[in-house]
Amino acid sequence: STSTTSIDASTGATFISHLPIISPSGGYNIIERRGKVEGVERWTFGNLYVVTEDLAIQDDATLFIEPGVIVKLIGRSTQLYVNGTLQAEGTAENAIVFTSLHDDSVGGDTDQDGGAEAPLPGDWDSVYFRDQSQDGQSSMIFVEFRYGGGGEGGPVYLENASPTLQSLAMGKNNSNGIHLAATTWGSNYWKTVGTPHIILDDLTIDERATITIGPGVVIKL
Repeated sequence: STSTTSIDASTGATFISHLPIISPSGGYNIIERRGKVEGVERWTFGNLYVVTEDLAIQDDATLFIEPGVIVKLIGRSTQLYVNGTLQAEGTAENAIVFTSLHDDSVGGDTDQDGGAEAPLPGDWDSVYFRDQSQDGQSSMIFVEFRYGGGGEGGPVYLENASPTLQSLAMGKNNSNGIHLAATTWGSNYWKTVGTPHIILDDLTIDERATITIGPGVVIKL
């Protein structure tokens, strides 16, 4: 598919509605995941991963997601928690997609309902980077998010965390942006451009901390 640019009326954010993704010639092998990621786990091209309940990457664990992988989630409170390391790095030619289980436009009719139930904003919640996640190792690059934000925020949620976030595409989420948690923040660097940072409630900066905001960063309150 080709990339197009749109405006999200709810946030005023400019976002790419679709990133290119290559479909495997033999179709997708569907794998269901929930619970915990322990050790080192790799989600590989050719597989489509369905997350039906919360999935947590443990403190000392790493999840690698290859270019072209589709992840479908369901449940307004369903989250992928990052306590350790997440490396989801697509490419300009073959992105990674996080979307609703009801989204038949990518990966096909995974829920096998013949399109009876259409995807909606908030069908799933977010990729949630917790305070203890490994900032220096975690990254999401060329990743598209659709129909997330079930907790009324965006599909990416940062709790005093600063992973590398680049070339993100967002559309049809409750909010198309990076949700900054209403908590006490230590020293941090907000550096992602092209996707707004969203603050929905009071956020506190520790008296000994410094928040550095990079050039071109947009923050919406």
